[in-house]
Amino acid sequence: MEKAPIINNIASLDLETTKTNDIFAIGAVFQNRTFHKSNITPSTIQSVLHELNDFLSAAPYLLGHNLFVTVSFCVPRKSLSSVS
Repeated sequence: MEKAPIINNIASLDLETTKTNDIFAIGAVFQNRTFHKSNITPSTIQSVLHELNDFLSAAPYLLGHNLFVTVSFCVPRKSLSSVS
């Protein structure tokens, strides 16, 4: 049986934040799909995180650049489903 390349199991995530650490844009790629949301506000962040969680749910691995340095809080990928 041939194994799938590891790249097929990795989702890539990028968060864009303001100087006050508010997320204003999110981009992600997993397999042949993309996720992009911009103009995110404090009133829309919860629904966007739920959408992101749905998008990432099948990805066993998450790759990101400065994910926990840029944002002042840490949200493990598996915990996004508990965001309310």
